[in-house]
Amino acid sequence: MSYNILAPAIKFTLCITTTLLLLFNSTTTAKPNEYGSKILLSINEKNTLHKMLGQMIILGFKGTSIRDRNVKSIMQHIKKREIGGVIIETHNVLNPKQLKHLNRAILNTKSKSKHNLPTIIAVERDGGKFGCLSQKKGFKVYPRPYNMTKLTASKARRIYVHMSKNTKSLGFNMLLGPSLNISKKSDILNPHSTMFSKNINTIVTYATEFIKAHKHNGLITSVKYFPGQKYLNYSASDDDADIITNWEEVEITPFKKIINSNLSDSVMIGHTYNREVDEKRPSPLSHKTVHQLLKKQLKYKGVIVSDNLNKHIISKYCAPEKAAIQSILAGSDIIILAQQQSNKKGKHLNKTKNIPNAIWKETLSILQKRNTQALFLKQRIIESYNKISKLKKKVLIAM
Repeated sequence: MSYNILAPAIKFTLCITTTLLLLFNSTTTAKPNEYGSKILLSINEKNTLHKMLGQMIILGFKGTSIRDRNVKSIMQHIKKREIGGVIIETHNVLNPKQLKHLNRAILNTKSKSKHNLPTIIAVERDGGKFGCLSQKKGFKVYPRPYNMTKLTASKARRIYVHMSKNTKSLGFNMLLGPSLNISKKSDILNPHSTMFSKNINTIVTYATEFIKAHKHNGLITSVKYFPGQKYLNYSASDDDADIITNWEEVEITPFKKIINSNLSDSVMIGHTYNREVDEKRPSPLSHKTVHQLLKKQLKYKGVIVSDNLNKHIISKYCAPEKAAIQSILAGSDIIILAQQQSNKKGKHLNKTKNIPNAIWKETLSILQKRNTQALFLKQRIIESYNKISKLKKKVLIAM
């Protein structure tokens, strides 16, 4: 049964990758058109790259019901294969019954293509009373990470197995967690904290139980927030809250241990500005952070997820569509663009109504140029699509 489900996806992945490589090789030697600086892409190549790029986008949205205009818009993006998934946030959730209905409707939305990959429905759920799936809205509450470390590893494992089953029953197939960040003393007292401990071995022990439990029940996980945010100033103003001025290389040790154990489905890059690693760029857009530190130094070959680019720290640097491309060029495979965030003045950071279309237009403007960046972007899209396809097979098997 599993073979029958996976066969079309595998066949399509091989077919589309081969096609793109042939097209890619042909465009590298193509002659410039009458404008001199651009080359013409074939319609087939444009369509193929467009669909590949769509798998790299996880989008946030407004609305709680399939009757809502914004939810209908999300479903259209899925049908057109312009996005690969959605992220559910607090404003999308009323109660468990409503959420199940919403997630089921999104998951059942498919394009007319015979080669559909499953839609990712992601959520952040670390444990504790707060967050998207809160006790106040009627959801089952599980111990927050720090409290979990007060239990034995076997007891924690049983709780995480129950938590993963509950998360799956709500219609999710990807959980953005656990956090591998080293905590400070003040984090222990914070009921909103997603951190396990200040001790690296403790972090790795309980994060391992978290990941194994969720993998066992068919959920994709994403360890976060690379390269660490131990010294993030949670009490700072909006302009400075995501800026890290102190960072120690020991903060990547938990990531290194989990990566070396071959447990991680994906690694999430935090939407911070880590000046110790890269003085010029926010972490999701930083080649030094994503490529050099994670892919080269830690030898990580799996899927890399860029945390929400619709944040003030990113929008100060560039528009979301440009940030998405820079993040892909830096080495990210999945780009999260959650619902628009507002600054103190109440102005939206991004007013683009159709973000997937804006990202594609930005991509196309680069791909049509005859330079090394265009060729590298093509390679990155193909590489990311293949990694995402492989990751999504886990969802197909579990369904």
